Amino acid sequence: MTLPPGSGAYRRLAGTLRLAAHSAILETEDERVIRLITNEDLTLYADAALILEGHLSGPDRLQLEWIGRKPS
Repeated sequence: MTLPPGSGAYRRLAGTLRLAAHSAILETEDERVIRLITNEDLTLYADAALILEGHLSGPDRLQLEWIGRKPS
């Protein structure tokens, strides 16, 4: 399911990407767990410190628009 741009609050989040059985999960720096909604293969980002941007589609779901590694 792809949400149209502007359908939810646009956010930039930082954290660590975890791959679960059916979805990708972002563990944020403030200990929240956000389920990522995307059709992209995020295997290359598993267990990495990242910055992500996208539209919130609920308190714990983010329609992913952009992903990048967090500078060290």
